[in-house]
Amino acid sequence: MRRIPELLAPAGGRRQLQAAVNSGADAVYMGGSLFNARIKADNFTEKELREAVDFAHERGVKVYITVNTLIRDDELEAAFRYVNGLCEMGVDAVIVQDMGLARLIHKYLPQMPMHLSTQGTVYSSHAVGLMRKLGFSRIVPARELTREELQIFTDKCHEEGCSVEVFVHGAMCMCYSGQCHMSRILGKNRRSGNRGLCAQPCRLAYTDPEGRESYMLSPQDMCLLDRLPELCSMGVDSLKIEGRLKSAEYVAVVTSVYRKYLDEYRLRGEIDIADEDMRKLRQIYSRGEFTTGYFDGNPGEALLSGSSPKHRGLEAGRVTGVKELRRGGKNGSRRWLAEMKCLPGMSAARGDGVEIRRPDGHIVTDNLVTYAEPAGRECVVLGDFREKPAKGDIVWKISDSRLNDEAAAGAEKKSPVEMSFEGRAGERPVLEGRCVGIAVTVTGDRPCEKALKKATSEDEVAERLSKLGGTPFIAGDVRVSLTGDVAIPAAGINAMRREMTEKLLEERRRAPKRAGLEEKSIEAVVAAELGEELKPLRDKELHKVPLEEFRGEGTPYVLNVSKGALDRYIEENFERIADEVRESGIILGNPGWIEEFLEAGVKVYGDYGLNVYNEQARRLFEELGVEIIGYSHELRDEGIPLMITEHPVPYPQIRDRKGVVHKVVKSPSGDKYIIY
Repeated sequence: MRRIPELLAPAGGRRQLQAAVNSGADAVYMGGSLFNARIKADNFTEKELREAVDFAHERGVKVYITVNTLIRDDELEAAFRYVNGLCEMGVDAVIVQDMGLARLIHKYLPQMPMHLSTQGTVYSSHAVGLMRKLGFSRIVPARELTREELQIFTDKCHEEGCSVEVFVHGAMCMCYSGQCHMSRILGKNRRSGNRGLCAQPCRLAYTDPEGRESYMLSPQDMCLLDRLPELCSMGVDSLKIEGRLKSAEYVAVVTSVYRKYLDEYRLRGEIDIADEDMRKLRQIYSRGEFTTGYFDGNPGEALLSGSSPKHRGLEAGRVTGVKELRRGGKNGSRRWLAEMKCLPGMSAARGDGVEIRRPDGHIVTDNLVTYAEPAGRECVVLGDFREKPAKGDIVWKISDSRLNDEAAAGAEKKSPVEMSFEGRAGERPVLEGRCVGIAVTVTGDRPCEKALKKATSEDEVAERLSKLGGTPFIAGDVRVSLTGDVAIPAAGINAMRREMTEKLLEERRRAPKRAGLEEKSIEAVVAAELGEELKPLRDKELHKVPLEEFRGEGTPYVLNVSKGALDRYIEENFERIADEVRESGIILGNPGWIEEFLEAGVKVYGDYGLNVYNEQARRLFEELGVEIIGYSHELRDEGIPLMITEHPVPYPQIRDRKGVVHKVVKSPSGDKYIIY
């Protein structure tokens, strides 16, 4: 049997959690009410989190909690207490971005596994060893990695003893690792993506210098379904579905499709994707066609969502005729019916959501279908619409009521229990239950009696033991051994079965629980680490020179995204570079080269790309030997890059909808684009 990665699904609320678990997720990631990058999701209160963790663990599903925002100094105590509570709750890991919080967890709660969020901006195998030393047992690398880069990264992670989690489906950020400041700077409400409130300004239209408006910063959604064999053979440990703001139906459909093909690969070593499954994925949510992102290399313009930044669904057909209806009301309201010629395999029914568009993309109407009748071969009459369609308009099916109903009605996930029952006259019966590595034993209340009339059969016992309907279990292999003619009351067998399931549930709930810190210990941590009066975090002015242009004057710096040409330049010339910068030191904007330059005896300064947002993060890098001279740009409002992207933006400037002009600059290495 082939090893396949964990399937990790989003759970933005209780319904999404149930959908993920019932659709075959091996693990779920979710957020509480604090410190998570999707504050606008339903999320979970503390009580709901406890219930959610138990619900998932009872069904053999792991739970990772997102604590992935940047955290202010005055929030660190609350964040640390929150993680301490998650530790005691039995959460399987926390997903962390903030290095100050990571320092506290690693130092005082080392039993709490930490996963480094993709917002940690790690995309280089050079950073893996350092992140492992800082306490991270898993890394979620940037989505910009190609197939070859991901293989190198995965091998390095396994060499260092940590796992790799890769996004395989859903929305993509245009900016590297979501480290974007556009929402905070451009939005009137100062909604920071790094603080959980991204307003997605990348989904808006921008104007080029020629006056042409387009969605030039809006990527399509990612789908790596057909790359599952490659990802499995690479050794990737976890495949992550994006979507904590999506519906339960979305979670159910996407999770079930990926589950289907992972299981197929496990059995056959290959997959054959059905067209119907791809239609399901596009129907439930897609911004046009899917993209493989950067997995196959930089896709250029093919990365973009095109004429619309939102969900488009599937093209269903074209309008061939229009009829007018008149409805009641004082003045009589006009309504319209549209006859549609369906594309092969497509139609529309009552309850579906449709969008009728002109051939140029202009939206005529966006409605739920309230009327649908066949109208000859491959035609259907739809209505009723407030706006009048026209012959030749294109009908897009935005939602499919049947698909949504099927997703909502998914069967509850149950785990098979192997049971062994033994009974002999004069001795108390014994029942053993085994489920996914957990074994429990139950002994009956009273000895088995010698049958005076009708003996209990082994089939009768097996039938009663198999009645697990109200639990998250189903009967697997059930073996019953009765010695001699014995009579066992049905109530006794039922009681043993119920006790067995309760013990199995309790073991599943308890398995990952860990001891946290008592209140006295937490207060000691606060006093030792958070109690002193803090000085403002202020940048230190150095004359920065791009490393590629360094000629002995100033201090050379490495951009916060050095992946590609700049990393290759450093790799190929490291010893020479180290010699040249030993006197000046070097400014690093990402963690990828910290260890190498320190080991080479070079003074290392940390720049804004390390996202140092609090005193604890500063201490972490200070303990490594790095002097922070540039703090997180979350602390600044002017003169900062809003976005760094690998996607080529082919204009020197772009203008937003408010008329503000943004400069676009190529990085010195020529393969990154920086928007100011």
